[in-house]
Amino acid sequence: MNSFIPSPTYIVGLSGGPDSVFLLYKLIESYPNQTFIVAHLDHEWRKESNKDTEFCEQLCKKLNVEFITKKASELNITIKHNGSQEEVGRKLRRHFFEMLMFEYNAQGIILGHHADDQIETFFIRLIRGTTIQGLSCMKEQDGYYFRPLLYVPKKEILKWLKENNIPYLEDITNHSDKYLRNRIRTTILPAFKSVDQRAEANFVRSLEHIQQAEFFLQGLTEETLDSLLKDKNLDIIELLKLHSYMQKRILQRWLAKEHVQHTLTNGFLNEIIKFLHSPHGGSHQLGKNWKLIKKQNKAFLEKT
Repeated sequence: MNSFIPSPTYIVGLSGGPDSVFLLYKLIESYPNQTFIVAHLDHEWRKESNKDTEFCEQLCKKLNVEFITKKASELNITIKHNGSQEEVGRKLRRHFFEMLMFEYNAQGIILGHHADDQIETFFIRLIRGTTIQGLSCMKEQDGYYFRPLLYVPKKEILKWLKENNIPYLEDITNHSDKYLRNRIRTTILPAFKSVDQRAEANFVRSLEHIQQAEFFLQGLTEETLDSLLKDKNLDIIELLKLHSYMQKRILQRWLAKEHVQHTLTNGFLNEIIKFLHSPHGGSHQLGKNWKLIKKQNKAFLEKT
């Protein structure tokens, strides 16, 4: 719980599963004078999902904390479906939590991701061919998101709940082979842990090395981008002198700082670099609302 810093109000995500139930009990136990607003989103993916809401509501009454729930159909948001129901659910929850955070002027959002979630996330991203940034996985504090259980193994959570006779919900979808995370949980993780008893501890060390490398690269990217930008014009000649890996990181960071909304795939970044390499001026469309304009070895972004 070291990453959590007490302040007036925090939003706590509660699904009713063992992780979030454990989190809520531990937060109240550790910070009895802290104000927590518990948030539960009903995705409406199962007919009996209303029972999950009832369980969470009763738990919050027992613990005397404020409880707010909403159905996914009540959220004024459209999520692009990329084939992953898990990803859609994550985006819906983030929207709901952030909406409450701003409404209640809360300092942050606390989630119950634990050590096993971190390992699963690493393998999911590895399988999907992610970047170093992706392999750095989740952080204990990421903006206004807090994950104080990231170094707590799932077995310790379940042991504590059992010893204290605390009920929780079991999501039947956790046993379905339909989801990649579940397939990793039931096939890769048992093999990973059986290979060497030090596997989990060594994984944490390796992940820390990756996160340190990513932290260093973030700073270097920011510093280099600042040196290439003058009056929002990017120096193309100096950019193209850099290693292709750094070129992509700088472009990605530049677009993010200007709030250019687009899926930043490797192919998308390669298209931009190819455009910048061209000896001719002109413009390159970036999605529906932005274009990249090149003129006299300078590039700048323009909203269309």
